[in-house]
Amino acid sequence: MKRLGNDLVTAVMTATMLLCAQACAPAPEGDTEREPPPEDPPAAMDAARSAPPRPLAPETPADAGASTDLARVADTRTAIDAEQVADTGNGGDVAQGPEAGTGEAGTGIEDAASRGETAADGAGDHKTDAASDVSVSPPAKYNATVKPIFGWDASDYDHGRGMRANHIAAAQKEGIRFFTHKATEQSAVRIWRHQNYKYAIEAARAAGIPFLGAYIVVRSGIAVSTQVATALEYVNAQTPWWKDHPGWFWQIDLEKWPHDAVPAPLGEEMAAMLEKQTGKKAILYASRGQYGDTLPGTTRPLWNANYNSAGSPRPFKQMYAGDSAPGWVRYSGRMPAILQYTSSAIIGGQSTCDANAFRGTEADFAKLINAR
Repeated sequence: MKRLGNDLVTAVMTATMLLCAQACAPAPEGDTEREPPPEDPPAAMDAARSAPPRPLAPETPADAGASTDLARVADTRTAIDAEQVADTGNGGDVAQGPEAGTGEAGTGIEDAASRGETAADGAGDHKTDAASDVSVSPPAKYNATVKPIFGWDASDYDHGRGMRANHIAAAQKEGIRFFTHKATEQSAVRIWRHQNYKYAIEAARAAGIPFLGAYIVVRSGIAVSTQVATALEYVNAQTPWWKDHPGWFWQIDLEKWPHDAVPAPLGEEMAAMLEKQTGKKAILYASRGQYGDTLPGTTRPLWNANYNSAGSPRPFKQMYAGDSAPGWVRYSGRMPAILQYTSSAIIGGQSTCDANAFRGTEADFAKLINAR
């Protein structure tokens, strides 16, 4: 009996030690989602923002737009070995980086930006600052009168909160004219491939949104050329038609994460490399709040982030403070071409969305990205 009691005590102590070891173990680096800019008042994060996105099954076959091959990987937070190749027949592995940029969940910030110093700074010189390095005249099919135009950047975390093709189609009818979705993020130890990239981009294409793009999170600790090769391999496999899409562009997501304060030159390096290899324009998502006047170069279009969360959630047009909003300020020698002004907008009936504004017409945007 005494021996039985001793064995029981030993078993309890062993189990306790194992539980303690698991609780104290450091959390692995994960796919991250943006949080509000640090200068803004802290906002209560939607509980769904911190939950891993679930594999997406279209509500109906029609919801998939042009995409019918939607096999998914069950665990969107699974780390994929950097040497693995994405399956060209499905949505791919899911992974978003532990960064911020366009934001994902995990340990990062989503998009960190600060408020501008002056409300009206540069309101009239947008065209010369944002599109001065463009030489291609846009075709007549792009509207040249309505401005500003609006955009939506998304990731697997939006799908986890319920985004489907019907929301994207509704967004086009509401006035969304450019749409990007996170494709890849690669650190020194793993790759994240967002599994809903194909589904969302093809839904946006089917809806008639004229300007589409993949966004790629840039990381330090691994060659930019390797990250570009991984991104192109995935985008080529999932949406090979991008090469012929007249309104295609790249969004480079440059952010300072708690686990990786990515240096500014890496974003410019990735943008230049993608442009050279693909012939498509790259826009650098790098907030003034994080990078200020440290971004190299003088002509690369910038995508700033400065959040207005007052009264949110509201429809995206209602949340835009106008073309003199605080985020429209010069930094690193130029005026931003695009402003991400909230992460809590309602777009196409979907809530908690990143909304963006461009202070020009479709024709101006086409000129900015050299659209055909």
